[in-house]
Amino acid sequence: MVLHRALLAALAVLVPGAACRLDANALSVGGDMNQDARPIDASPDRRGYAIEHPAPVPLDAHPPDALVGPPASIGCSDGTREAFIDLQLWPSIAGCAGAWTRPGVVSETQLAVTCSREAGDTGENRRGNGCSASDLCAEGWHLCASPGEVDSQSLTGCEGAVPPQEQAFFVAGIGATTTGACLQSLGVDDKVPSNDLHGCGIFGQPEDPRCSPLVRRLGFVDCLQSAARGGWKCGTDPKTEGSTEARKVTKTDPDIGGVLCCRGQVVDAAAPSPD
Repeated sequence: MVLHRALLAALAVLVPGAACRLDANALSVGGDMNQDARPIDASPDRRGYAIEHPAPVPLDAHPPDALVGPPASIGCSDGTREAFIDLQLWPSIAGCAGAWTRPGVVSETQLAVTCSREAGDTGENRRGNGCSASDLCAEGWHLCASPGEVDSQSLTGCEGAVPPQEQAFFVAGIGATTTGACLQSLGVDDKVPSNDLHGCGIFGQPEDPRCSPLVRRLGFVDCLQSAARGGWKCGTDPKTEGSTEARKVTKTDPDIGGVLCCRGQVVDAAAPSPD
């Protein structure tokens, strides 16, 4: 918690205005780079993830909330990042707003790119027609696939992901068991845990401690009540679909949230160590 508070204090200095758009165009080829820029260095963290450390980049402020720049650096396919908007604190995790019509966020089939990454709230396919949730992530990024991966890519967990007054929710590619325990979700469709939606943001129910550092979850009723808060849809029948939200979810509103994207290849944080 001491580390979290220190980083959040740094965030308050770096991003003094809650309603500001940050411009990362200096990241693009030919842009003005910081003279002390370091080359990207990939090194494993304590869990064995390959964490990239991009060079520091000067950012300019513009309203409203978003970080704008090349998708490969921002992490979102449309080049705008709506959560974790300080690139210095969070270079390898992004909240990407947008919609999608292909259901689900938990299996390899569901997470295949289906509309050439044209989704996103500022993308060419703003309503996400024919898109999967993965179409919101830039190439080289993927839906964060476990609580451990979110923990490794964000030293603050979900803290500071969105301003306190912003009613947004960003879902990870994670499902839970019927008892509420989050697990890495990639696998065969009929075997992956798919109970509830799990992620970072403000609205929804408090998350189960076994899903830390994620802080919010949406259940079936939360999806039904979210028409004015992101258009989350998790099915139509609570009796048969009440524990399959992560397998059924689509999003009709490109604003007010989207997905959590992590840089690099998916790593199974829960995998046992080799004998």
